[in-house]
Amino acid sequence: MVLKRTHALTFVADGLSLIKASCEQRGILGLFDNHKVAQHFFCQLLNAAYGLELVEMDRIQDNFPAIDLGDFNAKIAYQITATKRGDKVQNALDTFIRHQLNEKFTSLRILILGDRQQTYNRVKVPQGLLFSVDSDIIDIGNLLTHIATLDTVRIEEIQKILNQEMKFQSQIKLSPSDTCLNGLNIDIGVLREPPEESDKSETFTNDRVLRYVISKDKINDEQQVIITPQMDYLSCLRGTATVEAISYFYNPFKCQYPCLDITFVNNTGSSLAISEAVFEIAESVPDVSPVIVFKDDNAKMRLVIRNEGWGSVRNPVIKCNVLPTGALEIRPNPSIDHISAFEPYTQSFQLPDFEDLVSLDLESTFAALGVDLAAIQMPGFREQYSYVSHAMEHGLDKELWQHYGRFPDSESDAAWGPFPDGYAVVAGVLQYNDDVGAAYSLPFRVRVFLFQNKITLPRPPSYKYHIMLEPEGKKYEVFCPVSHSLQSGEVDRIHIRVGCLRSAQHKFRIRWRMNGGREVTSSPITLKHFVPKQWSKKRQALVEVGAPDGETQGHADPFQSMGCIEASILSTALMHQALRDQKHEK
Repeated sequence: MVLKRTHALTFVADGLSLIKASCEQRGILGLFDNHKVAQHFFCQLLNAAYGLELVEMDRIQDNFPAIDLGDFNAKIAYQITATKRGDKVQNALDTFIRHQLNEKFTSLRILILGDRQQTYNRVKVPQGLLFSVDSDIIDIGNLLTHIATLDTVRIEEIQKILNQEMKFQSQIKLSPSDTCLNGLNIDIGVLREPPEESDKSETFTNDRVLRYVISKDKINDEQQVIITPQMDYLSCLRGTATVEAISYFYNPFKCQYPCLDITFVNNTGSSLAISEAVFEIAESVPDVSPVIVFKDDNAKMRLVIRNEGWGSVRNPVIKCNVLPTGALEIRPNPSIDHISAFEPYTQSFQLPDFEDLVSLDLESTFAALGVDLAAIQMPGFREQYSYVSHAMEHGLDKELWQHYGRFPDSESDAAWGPFPDGYAVVAGVLQYNDDVGAAYSLPFRVRVFLFQNKITLPRPPSYKYHIMLEPEGKKYEVFCPVSHSLQSGEVDRIHIRVGCLRSAQHKFRIRWRMNGGREVTSSPITLKHFVPKQWSKKRQALVEVGAPDGETQGHADPFQSMGCIEASILSTALMHQALRDQKHEK
């Protein structure tokens, strides 16, 4: 009986852990057919775990407010959410009271499909509601801890629910590990740091460098390898920190395809020749989570928001303040860290749904704040290339003088109203939904320049990889030719870089083919790719499948020895010269 209980509890723990991991990648509904099925699943699970009679509230009324499940006899209601933030909890409590649901249910619980926050100090419980932020906000870990206290019969009932309802249980079938080749040990790791690329036009802060980390776990008596992307910027999007605008040309992130680091130890007593690695993919599931990026080149009174994820941004709303920077002199990119991104807000903007980017025109907002639009546009604008030429000729600060060249050609800054340095700060929150309906509230703080864009001319990056996985598919194979010999007693390593043109999660094994018709199959591997849109587009245009890392092709860049500003000014000067030549010819 002890073994029976242990097996059932291990199965339940594995299933709930998969739900938690999927939620952290914002892909929880990928385990179910749709939102209705997900509600049905958690209704059964909570009923079995707590002995309740919960029903799905949407069956009583479409789009039932505040709660997803309710037990009218025990007077307990549940909201099921993948969002752990305090503002989401506050909204649930306020909506619960606003619709007078406290008259039908005396207890409200919120189940976080992931990890709850450590504290919810900013949450204020409305009058008339008995609710504890410490005990009534539970997460997957709390749920699993409770299930572990149940008797074996109830744990087996929960195991049955997981087995029947979750699609992954019946869909993912991997061939068993082959251990018949005694004396050969194969260890699979992943290179953490991205390779050094030859192109230096992009610079990245450490929080925007994508790394891959590996963990190993034993599930159903078999070793599992799990490879996940790790980047501080992504963690920031999932947390409550204020997102800042970032400076980049083409790609906001320093990315890489994960590179498997395979170590072979041959103690078979004979030489081995490895001829091929066959990736047996059981499933590839696309990740359609939005990845919001504010680019730090907002100009002409426009705020641009980009989505580097592969799903749509739906129902986006900005609530914010538009404030001066407080800078005492004209300089590029003044500090704005001192400006709060939190309410109260004075501005609100409803944006259209978007997949790639959306632009918010703030001209009317600036006019209402005292900017004289007509007076700014009347004298025209300066020419950046002439200002940079002057700086280059006299040994002055080129970036500062290029910045001077972005302003109107006027002698007074009176038309700029409360923004004497030409910058405004848009600080607030972006609220939106993803394709599966999950809600997000992202604090942000960015600069918006009132005048011209900055002219730059960077070179695009290039990259190489070895094999490609599909972003979506089931039960397919990818072949990677290998030519590697391994003498008896030898230890050696090879690297296989694994690419994918979109963010996705893959489940696979690697089957190693060797001389004499021998084969060895790895334990299951779960790999989560993070592939931003712009980076993927460059890969599709410039990549060469199978080429070794470090090879470069093409001609030398004529601007290679110049910085971006010098290259930009030279390019612009040449363009102007060509236009003047055309006029003379006419």
